[in-house]
Amino acid sequence: MNAPTEQELIGFVLHEARLIDQHRFEEWLELFADDGEEPKLSVSIGIASYPADAETIGPLLYAADASLYLIKNQKREACG
Repeated sequence: MNAPTEQELIGFVLHEARLIDQHRFEEWLELFADDGEEPKLSVSIGIASYPADAETIGPLLYAADASLYLIKNQKREACG
């Protein structure tokens, strides 16, 4: 059996993250289900590009995080 490729590993990690996020979202929904109103949800992500923003994972994640907070501090419904 061959070792998984980098793309396969990334796909696996993203799949697992979605499962965890779905579970957390369902738990969050249950917390607010009793008040009779449907909760509102917003999502924020930061985007960084390899190798333009960083060449290793740590600095790349830092650049994505900085992008996220830069845009959040400027205005809603923006991309960065």
